[in-house]
Amino acid sequence: MSRRNNAQANSRKNGGQHAWQRRLFTKLVMDQKAIFRPSDTSAFLQGMNLFDSKPELLLMLTDNRNSGERRLRECLSMITGPESCDSIVAPILSNIMTDETSRPLHKARRKMAVIMVYNSPGLMQFLADDWATCIDGSADETVLVICEFLIEASLSLVEARCSKDVRTIAKRMKTSTQIDTQLSHKLCAILQVVDTPDLKITQKTMAVENTAVCWGVDLEPPGGRHDNDHPNFRDISLVPTRNELEYKGRSWLPLASGENRCVQDLDQCLLDRNFRLLREDAVGAMRQNITDPRPSKVWRNARIIGASCKDVRNPRGTAPLHFFVQVDPYQGKSMNWQRQSSFPHDGLVSFYDGVQHRMATIYVRKLDQPGEWLLHPGGPILGVIFHHEKDIMTAISDVSENKDINERFQEIFHYPKDSQDMEEITQLKSCFKTYSLIEVSDSFFSYRPVLESLQTMISVPLSQEIVHLERFPQRPNYLPRTVKLPSDFNGIEVDLDDWSNQSVMQSTTLDESQSRALGMALTSRVALIQGPPGTGKTFIGSLIAQIIRDNSDESILCVCYTNHALDQFLEHMLKRGENRLVRIGGRTKSEHLKKFELKALSMKERSLSVSGAEKRMRSVAAQMHQCKDEITELLQTLQMPLEWVHARDVIEATDSNLVVNFKITQFDGFSVVGRNNTNIDEQYLFSAWKRGEDCPEWFQERLIWMDEEFENLWLLRPAQRLERLNEWKTFQFEEKPGMIHDARRRYEELSAEKVNIGLEIDSFILRKARIIGATTTGAAKYKDLLSTKSASVVIVEEAGEVLEPHVLTALTERRENSEETKHLILIGDHLQLRPKLESYSLTKVSGNGFDFDVSLFERLIFKGFDSAMLRVQHRMRP
Repeated sequence: MSRRNNAQANSRKNGGQHAWQRRLFTKLVMDQKAIFRPSDTSAFLQGMNLFDSKPELLLMLTDNRNSGERRLRECLSMITGPESCDSIVAPILSNIMTDETSRPLHKARRKMAVIMVYNSPGLMQFLADDWATCIDGSADETVLVICEFLIEASLSLVEARCSKDVRTIAKRMKTSTQIDTQLSHKLCAILQVVDTPDLKITQKTMAVENTAVCWGVDLEPPGGRHDNDHPNFRDISLVPTRNELEYKGRSWLPLASGENRCVQDLDQCLLDRNFRLLREDAVGAMRQNITDPRPSKVWRNARIIGASCKDVRNPRGTAPLHFFVQVDPYQGKSMNWQRQSSFPHDGLVSFYDGVQHRMATIYVRKLDQPGEWLLHPGGPILGVIFHHEKDIMTAISDVSENKDINERFQEIFHYPKDSQDMEEITQLKSCFKTYSLIEVSDSFFSYRPVLESLQTMISVPLSQEIVHLERFPQRPNYLPRTVKLPSDFNGIEVDLDDWSNQSVMQSTTLDESQSRALGMALTSRVALIQGPPGTGKTFIGSLIAQIIRDNSDESILCVCYTNHALDQFLEHMLKRGENRLVRIGGRTKSEHLKKFELKALSMKERSLSVSGAEKRMRSVAAQMHQCKDEITELLQTLQMPLEWVHARDVIEATDSNLVVNFKITQFDGFSVVGRNNTNIDEQYLFSAWKRGEDCPEWFQERLIWMDEEFENLWLLRPAQRLERLNEWKTFQFEEKPGMIHDARRRYEELSAEKVNIGLEIDSFILRKARIIGATTTGAAKYKDLLSTKSASVVIVEEAGEVLEPHVLTALTERRENSEETKHLILIGDHLQLRPKLESYSLTKVSGNGFDFDVSLFERLIFKGFDSAMLRVQHRMRP
């Protein structure tokens, strides 16, 4: 009895202690005035452990209204030695990085928490200095979670990849025998911590002039040519920087021969090569359009006249911070914007001020009622998004400077033509901060998802075949030895380990080439099936998919280069009785497939299993609206007219002598009045000065007696007055751009979280699918979503016309929430058209050595991989 009483007493004691620890943790995180004491460290960590729901813990720590980041830093500042790895570092990371928080629903919050820990002062230096001691004195679980943390931080942050401390840790991990070699290899791969071979500049020269090849440059490792030239391809900004566009030299590009290879790891070499060449294909065309643009692609006097976070089509919605730009009307014949290809959505444009270029993406291209947007009589208006922080800050400044000028300009513009002061209009135009707007690229949006996916890849799935060009001697391990063919092929069973073309031909209607292609597809981890037009490539592809579906539990991802080919394949699967399919993307022209589009299925089916995601979506949307309102209010403040009550403080702070231009002295208590007894005060004079009016005669007499050292502001022209107003406004609101930057950063974090929540909802739909269809661009764009499904089998149609990076990004790596691709089937014909490139200098026929238009299908065939050819013509029989 006494034991039971003691147990109950201890339970109550522990329960009370746990409740106190949880209350202390909550108070420290949510109360910004609370003081963190060294003695609170243990209770703070225990309070983290007491959260049954780790996503709830992440939400509390990363909510910008709380003090989560500050408390994590204070807790980590209590590190005293190697023993702190077990007592402080590991508990924090173990609570943040769990299987539950790896789901798309919580991915954004987890990334924010990882960045918070990484940015804690002194943590990386401590780990780098005491790594050997930490390994020897820490538990295996501690070392494991720290390694996983470094991998995740390095994938998320350029600062981590460039950090000397992180690279020092990676090198020591690489030589340590106490750490899982797979983890150390992953981290070293991300950081590219490998030996660089000695590269010697050869004497080989090229006879072809004006190409992308310069042997002296291409044999020098990348890095240092401009601010976007980095040895690690993951550090390269996708959108070109100003310095990159202004660079007159040649970029470093990897040759197909590998003779200028700068990374020893072959997986990383392949990823690096495909990223750099694909980006060069996009940027090379941009560079050409910038240096020698066509006249029809250049729009004059582009001025930034406003900014917003509102969705122009849905007033209740939210949108990224975008800027409204107006250009001069087209001087040629009137444009039919409904059919005009100018300013396509997601197109890339350059703002050129005569010195440097600033890149932006078109976000709003709206055809509306006459007088608005593209149909504005003063010139087309569109919305753009800037990508670099300096460009955003400059655009915000432009909005403030152009506001008063634009209002005056529009005011004069609406006067009758015979009443317009052309001299003032000319002066006002000269006061605008204007640019030449150059249409740089209308296809960058198709490159971006693939480039982003390549930067997040750590390794190449099926690398034994794709990278090392070695045949895997066994069939895919997910398939049983004996498989059963569909009922319309007599339902016969075949032995994959003893495949007989003759036996299959006798029992089915397949010809010899089809039987061989089927056998190769089912017995090779990477299978190549070649077929001229009309030989039944789509037929054999859908048959392979049906056999895999019927004889395994694996899901199949079908990737096609065009929407038309994708529709054809999925319709074949529908005819074979497959209804559990999902088509990613919304450009199908098949009425039968529209109901299977992911968007349609997501709208149709809502389940209790994702109710938490919907609840979180509403919470994030509410926070985004708060950020939107904050940014909108700050932007409105920047665009407010400068009134005397604020102008007086600014003038007194900058040049107090100028105040006399508006100061009225009262005599014997009498006030100065104008017409209809209107009170004339300093605000009245300041407003008249802003409107460009002349100085009142009675006040002019007073200014005559001013000392010559005092500047008479009434003598300035209207345009000069606007310039002076902008100077004062810049001084008054100098802290506002920084506040907009902070609010925009929070907004973008919430926006990323909203996208991940949407992926969680969509992944519920994909879990039920056996067949998933996507174009190459769609597969890259939704790579995170597809990784949650882990489609182990990938079938690529039109493989001879698909660039290699598009195939690589369709494959799934082994991660904590996904399995690696087990089976790749490439169906196409490399003897027909090669993949299309924008840059001729990257093609094989150019002779420059890059050979980027050689598809993975063609590369493997010419490296000696076996392929099956379909030989019987079914479409164009004589």
